[in-house]
Amino acid sequence: MYETALPEDLIDVERAAAVLRVSKGTVYHWIRTGYFPHYRIGRLFRVREKDLANFLRIERRIGATPALDVNVEKPAS
Repeated sequence: MYETALPEDLIDVERAAAVLRVSKGTVYHWIRTGYFPHYRIGRLFRVREKDLANFLRIERRIGATPALDVNVEKPAS
Protein backbone atom coordinates (compact mmCIF):
# COMPACT_ATOMS: atom_id res chain seq x y z
CA MET A 1 0.00 0.00 0.00
CA TYR A 2 1.27 3.48 -0.88
CA GLU A 3 1.19 6.28 1.64
CA THR A 4 1.42 9.88 0.59
CA ALA A 5 2.14 12.58 3.12
CA LEU A 6 -0.46 15.33 2.91
CA PRO A 7 -0.16 18.72 4.58
CA GLU A 8 -1.95 18.82 7.91
CA ASP A 9 -3.37 22.29 7.40
CA LEU A 10 -5.92 21.30 4.75
CA ILE A 11 -9.39 22.85 4.82
CA ASP A 12 -12.44 22.06 2.74
CA VAL A 13 -13.92 24.20 -0.03
CA GLU A 14 -16.79 25.36 2.19
CA ARG A 15 -14.38 26.81 4.76
CA ALA A 16 -12.21 28.39 2.05
CA ALA A 17 -15.29 30.03 0.53
CA ALA A 18 -16.31 31.40 3.93
CA VAL A 19 -12.87 32.92 4.49
CA LEU A 20 -12.85 34.41 0.99
CA ARG A 21 -16.46 35.57 1.32
CA VAL A 22 -17.45 33.98 -1.97
CA SER A 23 -19.70 31.05 -2.82
CA LYS A 24 -18.50 27.45 -2.92
CA GLY A 25 -19.34 27.53 -6.63
CA THR A 26 -16.85 30.35 -7.14
CA VAL A 27 -14.11 28.39 -5.38
CA TYR A 28 -14.91 25.30 -7.46
CA HIS A 29 -14.79 27.43 -10.62
CA TRP A 30 -11.38 28.82 -9.61
CA ILE A 31 -10.18 25.25 -8.93
CA ARG A 32 -11.41 23.98 -12.31
CA THR A 33 -9.73 26.85 -14.17
CA GLY A 34 -6.43 26.43 -12.30
CA TYR A 35 -6.72 29.87 -10.70
CA PHE A 36 -6.79 28.54 -7.14
CA PRO A 37 -4.18 26.17 -5.61
CA HIS A 38 -5.67 22.95 -4.24
CA TYR A 39 -5.23 19.26 -3.51
CA ARG A 40 -7.53 16.58 -4.82
CA ILE A 41 -8.10 13.61 -2.55
CA GLY A 42 -10.31 11.16 -4.39
CA ARG A 43 -13.40 13.19 -5.24
CA LEU A 44 -12.71 15.84 -2.60
CA PHE A 45 -10.87 19.13 -2.99
CA ARG A 46 -8.85 20.59 -0.15
CA VAL A 47 -6.90 23.84 0.23
CA ARG A 48 -3.85 24.49 2.38
CA GLU A 49 -4.29 27.37 4.80
CA LYS A 50 -0.89 28.72 3.68
CA ASP A 51 -2.02 28.73 0.02
CA LEU A 52 -5.24 30.49 1.02
CA ALA A 53 -3.28 33.22 2.83
CA ASN A 54 -0.97 33.65 -0.19
CA PHE A 55 -3.97 33.83 -2.51
CA LEU A 56 -5.49 36.57 -0.37
CA ARG A 57 -2.25 38.54 -0.33
CA ILE A 58 -1.89 38.36 -4.11
CA GLU A 59 -5.53 39.32 -4.74
CA ARG A 60 -5.26 42.29 -2.42
CA ARG A 61 -2.10 43.48 -4.12
CA ILE A 62 -3.51 43.39 -7.64
CA GLY A 63 -7.00 44.34 -6.52
CA ALA A 64 -8.64 41.89 -8.91
CA THR A 65 -11.25 40.58 -6.50
CA PRO A 66 -12.66 43.14 -4.05
CA ALA A 67 -14.69 40.41 -2.30
CA LEU A 68 -11.48 39.13 -0.73
CA ASP A 69 -11.17 41.89 1.88
CA VAL A 70 -10.45 39.72 4.93
CA ASN A 71 -7.86 39.89 7.68
CA VAL A 72 -5.08 37.37 7.29
CA GLU A 73 -2.08 36.89 9.56
CA LYS A 74 1.13 38.20 8.09
CA PRO A 75 3.98 35.69 7.94
CA ALA A 76 6.78 36.12 10.46
CA SER A 77 9.66 38.14 9.03
